[in-house]
Amino acid sequence: MYAEVFPLRLKKAREDLGLTQAETSKLLKLDRTTLTKYERGLHEPNIETLVKMSLLFDVTLDWLCGITAKGGTDHLKAIKEERERQEILRKMERDAELARRLAVNT
Repeated sequence: MYAEVFPLRLKKAREDLGLTQAETSKLLKLDRTTLTKYERGLHEPNIETLVKMSLLFDVTLDWLCGITAKGGTDHLKAIKEERERQEILRKMERDAELARRLAVNT
């Protein structure tokens, strides 16, 4: 499954961002011919390159590798939203602590 789906999803992810192979290979620090071989299914990237691709295209490794059918960004979006919620809670806790300190000193 991976060998059949990965090349198609890699090309789709690249095209969805409107990037050429030359632009993508530069961003990923790959030779353009290497990227071409990935998209044709002639070679497979190592895990480090897969992670770079996932981050560049904002898709999950599961989607990129053909494990899940969804576009992949839903999971990343949920993680980002959870981090944002946690940061808001931390700010609220800091503000509450500051308010307590000010109340004690007045």
